[in-house]
Amino acid sequence: MSNKTTITSLYDQFKNTPKKLKIICGWDEVIQPYKKTNDENRLGNKIGIEYFLYGSKLDTKHCGEGVKEKQPKIKNSPDFYEEAPFLSIAEDLLKLIKEGKVERLIFLSAYDKRKFANGDDRKRKIFRETFAKYVFNLKEKHNINLCTSKIHEFVSLELIPFDSEEKGQSKAD
Repeated sequence: MSNKTTITSLYDQFKNTPKKLKIICGWDEVIQPYKKTNDENRLGNKIGIEYFLYGSKLDTKHCGEGVKEKQPKIKNSPDFYEEAPFLSIAEDLLKLIKEGKVERLIFLSAYDKRKFANGDDRKRKIFRETFAKYVFNLKEKHNINLCTSKIHEFVSLELIPFDSEEKGQSKAD
């Protein structure tokens, strides 16, 4: 008997379902990674990120040389999300949308109010350029007359503010 574990993709799991899916999904480390392959982040050093109920921060005990100083500048840079590749789950979600298997898709993503007082516009921009644009183009292609607000009722990005790693509104709230 084989002890192989098979991992089924989101698409393969639900492509033949008769029921439309309602999906709530994270953004950071779910759709787009902080890290590059081989366990390295965009700083080129191995680091750890500590996750908390209200956000995440650099694990300073395990940083490579110079990472502690560079990390905030890079993480808060205007093109941070534009440089990150999308992970395979993003493709699965787009395939499921294209095939009419998704009734509602909500991305929940935390942002630091101390750095981005009115929400993280970098996330809004990459969302508009990817999922919102894709859904809009798909609806136009099939001659479905929906205004932009209707598209955002179907696929949306909800930004959740936090003040520190210990307080704020959690994604569960």
